[in-house]
Amino acid sequence: MVLVVILLVLVVVVGYYFFSSSSSSSSSSFFFFFLNFLFFTTFFNFSYCFSAYFFLFLSFFHLPLLLIFFTSISYVYQPIKMKD
Repeated sequence: MVLVVILLVLVVVVGYYFFSSSSSSSSSSFFFFFLNFLFFTTFFNFSYCFSAYFFLFLSFFHLPLLLIFFTSISYVYQPIKMKD
């Protein structure tokens, strides 16, 4: 699970620099929206409406905040291991 999060963060970074090199801000925000929507509906089984509206809002944030959110949410949703 952590490996999947690391790979998706790398995809976000590469996509961010690729789309920021072109001067179109709408394509980069659409890229973040699509990536966040795909990631969270696939791995966390959120409803599609919630994911669409919430991560459309999230996709307009800057990259550092997005990376912090990715790493924090990956720790929150890991299964809790109980000690004997």
